[in-house]
Amino acid sequence: MRKRAVGFAVAALLAAALPALFGTTGALAATEFPANGLATNYDWAYLVLQDGGWPSTANNLTVITRWMDSEEPATDWWDRNNPLNNGLGSGGGSGLGRYASVVDAAYFVAANLEYHGLGYPAIAADLAASAAPGVTARAIWDSSWASGHYGHGKNWFSGTVAAVSAPPQAWGSDVIIRYPPHTIGPGADDGFTLNGPPQYWHSSAPFGLEGDARWTYSNGATGANGATWAPTLATGSYSVLAYVPGSFADAVVTYVVTDTSGTHKVLIDQAPYAGKWVPLGLFTAGASRSISVHVGNTSSDHVGSTYVGVDAMEFERASGSMTYPMDIVGPGGAGFVLSGPSQPWHAGAPYGLKGNVQWATSGGASGNAAARWSPTLSPGSYDIQAFVPAKYATAHVTYVVTDTVGMHDVAVDQAKFSNQWVNLGKFSTGMSGGISLQLTNASSDPSGATDVGADAVKFVAAGRLVLPASSTSFAATPVRSQYGAEVAYAASVLGTGGAPAGTVIFSIGPRMLCPAQITSGTAQCQTSYTPVGARVVTVRYLGSSSFAPSMTTGSVVVVRAPSTTTVTVHPGAVLLGASVTYDVSAGGTDAIPSGAVTIGVDGKVVCTAHLVAGAGSCAAVSSQRGRHVVFARYGGDGHFLASADRSTLTVS
Repeated sequence: MRKRAVGFAVAALLAAALPALFGTTGALAATEFPANGLATNYDWAYLVLQDGGWPSTANNLTVITRWMDSEEPATDWWDRNNPLNNGLGSGGGSGLGRYASVVDAAYFVAANLEYHGLGYPAIAADLAASAAPGVTARAIWDSSWASGHYGHGKNWFSGTVAAVSAPPQAWGSDVIIRYPPHTIGPGADDGFTLNGPPQYWHSSAPFGLEGDARWTYSNGATGANGATWAPTLATGSYSVLAYVPGSFADAVVTYVVTDTSGTHKVLIDQAPYAGKWVPLGLFTAGASRSISVHVGNTSSDHVGSTYVGVDAMEFERASGSMTYPMDIVGPGGAGFVLSGPSQPWHAGAPYGLKGNVQWATSGGASGNAAARWSPTLSPGSYDIQAFVPAKYATAHVTYVVTDTVGMHDVAVDQAKFSNQWVNLGKFSTGMSGGISLQLTNASSDPSGATDVGADAVKFVAAGRLVLPASSTSFAATPVRSQYGAEVAYAASVLGTGGAPAGTVIFSIGPRMLCPAQITSGTAQCQTSYTPVGARVVTVRYLGSSSFAPSMTTGSVVVVRAPSTTTVTVHPGAVLLGASVTYDVSAGGTDAIPSGAVTIGVDGKVVCTAHLVAGAGSCAAVSSQRGRHVVFARYGGDGHFLASADRSTLTVS
């Protein structure tokens, strides 16, 4: 049984567990918890097995995760921090309460199963034997733990359990979320708050900038939930950008920004920005040193039809350069040009999407100033939206869009769309063409009576053209390898009528092995990560502006690698009856072995050391005088073979 360790950092706690299930990836640089997608219900099941000293086999992992799913849906398996409802009053509430972390929950589950006086020896025995999932499940149904809760199997989940990540905080109160400089968000407790009934806020882990985004349902015209970002800032101007999570964020919402000049409303459709930053504009922190942003679940969408996602907010000190997201072109950025004699355009800061709107007075029927947006676009169709700033935009204007069909005039009364996006329509580039947009200060208003505002224009992809087909083939060298060894993956990509360019992704299941760029029709990359077993490798060519995507599959076989075990006896010489500590470690190539090391003295097992991060220890009392042979045997795991080491002990 593992000694209880409430204060473990999650990365250290799971160091032994994660490689055995998923391999390792680079963790997010700004976090102190496992990378997105790793801190899952399967990792927790592994901890239960590790704490109980049972083998972490597919049979055992299957039955533990099915047991969890029979108690709580996999979508929120961690909610009670008591995923198996282990009872006995631990965690409070007669066993229905919460633990400080799911790490504690795993410990108490294993402890209760191991205690024979509770009547669960059949479950523990089946886990120790790595019995078939159905056999262990029957022991669970028939135990006093179940108490008929599963209907002797009728209410038992026996399908494939999805791997679902828990929020970082579920793994322990010492898990700290750290965002990049000038950025705040959920979990950091530095200016981010949620309001409204808490039961309507949900975690969308592992999505979000740091894997801890939150979501609630849209609530039509009367929102009840909201989120606020309110950092303490130095006085000055700031470019404010909101990060939209990659999932659970597709509602049309209004961000309300309050700064020294008042309140500013920014209407955003979150769906096109999934996994992206969206700029809200340029705002100023005055004597109060604050800029606050609030978004509620009020939406033009029907009640409950979409998700309102909230995550990180960036407050970056304003500079002279303007950088827009890839699908937006605006003043100060690439693809935007002003023209006209004698400087007819004026700066309208801090108004506009990024505080850099340009404006000119209306010129009557014959304008003398023009603004032009000319982005670089992939072939396809695009929804075009123009942002109308809150000030310096009151004229009746005509946006002229030129696409593969020709020129299109779109009349807009800018006064009706203050601080909003206005939809201009859907347009097409053609196979090799583009789309450009022009706005002049020509207006039906009298000359000088109103202002024409030129600001950001959004080009949202709305459909791709039918592209020529491509085909992909696969090869791996070597086809059979040892865990941790480099494997070279290669793909040949051919196209109809030409040579494709772009990226090829090699993956096993949901896990990406490596990406590669196509050179002379071939994409190649190497990686030492390939999980043990006979594996199907999926090869995907992502396509380009000239060729359609394609894919193929191949196979590789990876066998377990050798391990090395060392044992240190201290003290090496003791008096009869004294305690002796046996420190062990197990090493392997490019990963850390997990499992247990058995310690024997003169052939008799005296204790077992469970490995955490490749090391462990156990102690036993010396029982016989003389010079003894100490034998340490590591039993291996899913990635590494067994190994052993010897030492000596003198007892007088």
